[in-house]
Amino acid sequence: MPHRTLFPVIVLLAIGAGALRADISPDPLGGGVTPGPRGEKTDVAMTAEEVELGLAKDRLDVKVTFHLENFGAQTSLQVGFPMTSMDELKDFKVEIDGKKESPALVNAPPGKDNDEHAFSYWLAWDMSFAPAAKKTVVVSYNVATVERTFSIREEWGSEWETWLGGEDVEASLAKRHARYILVTGAPWKGPISKAVVRLSLHDGLTAAHLRELSPPPTSRTASGAEWTFTDLEPTEDVEITFCPAATLDREIEITRAVHGDGMEAWDRLCFQSHLADLLRLKGDGAGMRAAYEAMLDTIIADQGDDPSESKPCSDHITEIATNLFSSPDAKSDPATAARAKKACEFLEGWIAAVDSGPEASAALVKARKALGRDVRDLVKTLEHGGPEGRTLEIPCVGDAGKAALEEERVEITPGADRTVYDTTYVIRAIRDGEAIATIGGHLWPEEAELIAAADGMFENLAVTVNGAAARPGPVSCLLPDGDDGTRTELRTGWTVALHAGKTVEVRVRLTVESGGDLPGYAWKPSPRTPPDDERRFDRRRAAWTATGTCWTAPRKLTVAIRLPDGVTAAHVRHLLPGSGALDGLTARWSLDAVDTSRVNAHTEVRVQWKGFTLDEEVAFLRKLLDSKPAGADLVRFQLALALHQAGRFADAIAEFEALIAAKADPLAAAPDPSVLRLDPGMTANRPLECHVFGARRKLGDDKATRAAAERAADALRAKIADPGDPHADKAPLRRELEEIEEFLGSAKETEKPAR
Repeated sequence: MPHRTLFPVIVLLAIGAGALRADISPDPLGGGVTPGPRGEKTDVAMTAEEVELGLAKDRLDVKVTFHLENFGAQTSLQVGFPMTSMDELKDFKVEIDGKKESPALVNAPPGKDNDEHAFSYWLAWDMSFAPAAKKTVVVSYNVATVERTFSIREEWGSEWETWLGGEDVEASLAKRHARYILVTGAPWKGPISKAVVRLSLHDGLTAAHLRELSPPPTSRTASGAEWTFTDLEPTEDVEITFCPAATLDREIEITRAVHGDGMEAWDRLCFQSHLADLLRLKGDGAGMRAAYEAMLDTIIADQGDDPSESKPCSDHITEIATNLFSSPDAKSDPATAARAKKACEFLEGWIAAVDSGPEASAALVKARKALGRDVRDLVKTLEHGGPEGRTLEIPCVGDAGKAALEEERVEITPGADRTVYDTTYVIRAIRDGEAIATIGGHLWPEEAELIAAADGMFENLAVTVNGAAARPGPVSCLLPDGDDGTRTELRTGWTVALHAGKTVEVRVRLTVESGGDLPGYAWKPSPRTPPDDERRFDRRRAAWTATGTCWTAPRKLTVAIRLPDGVTAAHVRHLLPGSGALDGLTARWSLDAVDTSRVNAHTEVRVQWKGFTLDEEVAFLRKLLDSKPAGADLVRFQLALALHQAGRFADAIAEFEALIAAKADPLAAAPDPSVLRLDPGMTANRPLECHVFGARRKLGDDKATRAAAERAADALRAKIADPGDPHADKAPLRRELEEIEEFLGSAKETEKPAR
C-alpha cells in the first residue's frame, strides 16, 4: 500500500457553502485536509468506515465508525476532526474501542488547508498503535444544514415576486444543503478498503424532497439513499441538496404556473431551464425535452436576424444541445429530429456570425450526430500547438521511464496565415509495453469532445509511428502537480508500442495559424505615425520550444526555420539562442545534450524579423529624429539598437553615449512603460552602459572594451543598490553583473603574460 499522512474522515456541512462533516484524519495539525499526502508519513490505514447520516429539515445527525489498522512499527499520532468555527459540531462524542475519549479544541495553523475546505479549528486526540494493532473509533455529533437561495431569483433581484407570486412561494422553494467530506480521509496509508454512507430522512422529509445527490448513490429508497465505495481513494465528497417545504411535484407545479407574458428572453430562459432540470430529476424525459425545445424557440426568436454572442444563446445553447440531442430516441423520434435539424441550422448560422468558441461547436456536434451527419469539418483545422511548437511528451506519471528521446528533428515553415511544423522523434524503448504520446497543452472538455468527433481525421494533423499512420484523439494523462501531488489532464495523443532496446520513429506534421505581431521595439509610434510605417515595426516570430519534461536523459535537437516569403536576412533581428546561423533563407540550430528532464524546464529556439530591413529602419528613425519628435530619446534609443543589430557598432556607441551624456532615461520617459516593446533579454531598467559594453566587444578593442565593462559594472551595481528604483525585478541585472565580472576576471588573466 502507498504511504499517506494520517487524516480524519470528517462530515462537513460548510458554513456558507453547505453543511460540513468530514472523515477523521491523522496528524491534523501537520497534514491539512488535502487528498494528497502531506506532513509525516503513516503506516496506519483506515480499512473501513460506516457513516450514518440522519437528515432533518435544519440539521444533520452523524454517527461514523472508523476501523483503523497499523501495518508498521509502534507509532503515535494525533487524530482529529476539522471545523470552520469553534462551535460548529454539536454534542460531539468519541469512543475508541468502546472507551470514551475527551477531544481537545486546537487551532489549525495557517497554510494547512486548501480553498475548498478551509478549517480554523480541530477537535483532536492522541492515539498509539502497537505493530499490527487494530482499533475502532466511533464518532457522533450533529451540525446545522445550510440554506441555499432559490437559484433563479439570484439572477433577478426583486423581480422574483412578480413571477413567483410572493414571499410564501419563495420560502417554499428555498433549498438547503449538506455535505459529507471524504477527501480529508485520504492521508491514511493506502485506500479505504470499504466505505458505506447511509442517508435516512426524518422530520417529515421524503425522497420527493431531495433534489441533488452527488455522486449518484448506489441505491435509493423512499426514505433515503446509500453510497458504497471500495478501495476508496477519496477525491470527492457526498453532497445533498433538498427542499424542506416542497416536494419535486409541487416545485414543478409552481414553476409551470409562472405567468410568462412580458418576460425578457433571459428571464424566460431561466424559468425554462429550471423546469427542464426539475423534469430531469423526476425522470420525465419527454417533459424535459419539451422544456429544452421551448428554450431553443426562445433563443431563436430572440436572436432574430442579428446573431449576437451577448444574447442568451451563448449561455444556454450548450445546455440545450447536451440534453436535447443525447437521448436514445433523438434520431428515431420525428419531432425531436425536426428540432435537431432546426437547431443545426441555427447553430451553423450563429457560429459563422460570432466568435463562439468550442462550447457552441461541441453543441453543434451533438445536433449533427443526432441527424447522423458528418462532424469532421468542425475540427478539420485543429488549432493545437499555437504559434510555437512543443516537444512530444510521454506523461511523467505512469508511463515515465518507459522510453528515452534520443533525437528530435524539427523543420518549421511559417507563412502569412499558417505555420507548418514537421517533426521527427527518435525514441529508444527502455522496457516493453505501451505509452501514451501527447502534443501541446491541456484541452477543455469541449475541445476534447471535438477531437473525439474527428475520429483521428484532421486536415492539419498527421502522425506516423514507424511509418504507420496513428489516430490521435483525446487522452487522459496523470501529471505531477507540485509537492509530489498529481493532476489529471486531457490532451491530444495516441498510443505507442514499445519493445525494450528498440527505437521508434514518430513523425508529427502540424499546421496552425501563424502567430500575430509581437512586441519588439522600444519606441511606440505616435497616433500621427502613418499606419503602414507602424506595422513595419511589428515583429514576427517562428519558434520551437523543446519541453518534454518526461524525458529523463539529454537528447540531440536540430531545428531549421525557413524564412517566410518576402523575408530576407536583412529583415531578421534575432536568432535565439545565439548559436543559430542563417544559411541562405533558413535559420539552423544544432544543439547537443538538450536536457529538459526537470518540470517546466525548456529550451527555446526562435527567429524574429520585422517588416523593415535594418537599413530601412535606420533611415526611417534618422529622418524621424530630424523632425524633433516628442519622445526623441525613445527614438534615439531604438536607432541605437537598430545600428547595433546592423553591425554598425561605432555608430551605435555614438548614439548610446549621447543618451548617457544627456542623462536620459528613454524608457522611463515613455507614456506607458508597462507596454514598451523591448528586445529579447532586455529589461526596462538595464543601464545604457551595458549596451556600450556589448558594442565595444564587437569592435574588438581590448582596452576600450575593458573600460566599458568596468563602467557597465559600476552602473549595474548602482541600479541594484538603488532602493528607489521602481522596477522590482533586479535578478536580470545581477546575472549580467556576474557575467561582466567574469569577463573582467578573464581579461586580467589575459593581461599577465603581456606584462
